[in-house]
Amino acid sequence: MKPIDLTEAAERYVAEHELSPRSRRCLLAIPKRLSEHLGMPATTADLDPVTVRIWLQERAEIVGELAVRTDAKRCVTLWRWCASQGWADPPWLNSTELCPKELRRYRREDAENPTAPPKGIRPPQFEGPAGNGGGGRYRFLGKAPPRPDRGLLGRIMRG
Repeated sequence: MKPIDLTEAAERYVAEHELSPRSRRCLLAIPKRLSEHLGMPATTADLDPVTVRIWLQERAEIVGELAVRTDAKRCVTLWRWCASQGWADPPWLNSTELCPKELRRYRREDAENPTAPPKGIRPPQFEGPAGNGGGGRYRFLGKAPPRPDRGLLGRIMRG
């Protein structure tokens, strides 16, 4: 195994494979985020289960569950390719085994969202319009009410 810089490995992977622009951008962000976590430039030798799990847990405090799972998949893809090139040890885990099962438990709700209501207070049913002049965007926070025409077709057909 001859480790190289992870950013260089990601750039080589992107050059050799046909990827969409979004996939390229996201795959090239993996070494950058891992380097920020480590505090130094990441190499292919840093691709080990312990380091990647700790990084994913830290990432789960910042972003949602889907983003963490997607980062894990992209990291394993890059890791397997690096192992096939002889730059890293082959991974013996897949992306679902690298991700912690309870991702939401690692998310700090009060530190990341200072505008969140205190615990025990139920949020309003709808959020108000965007404060930056974005218009009347609403995000529904509860369960949708039943449709008023529910069962109408059955009543018509029964006659």
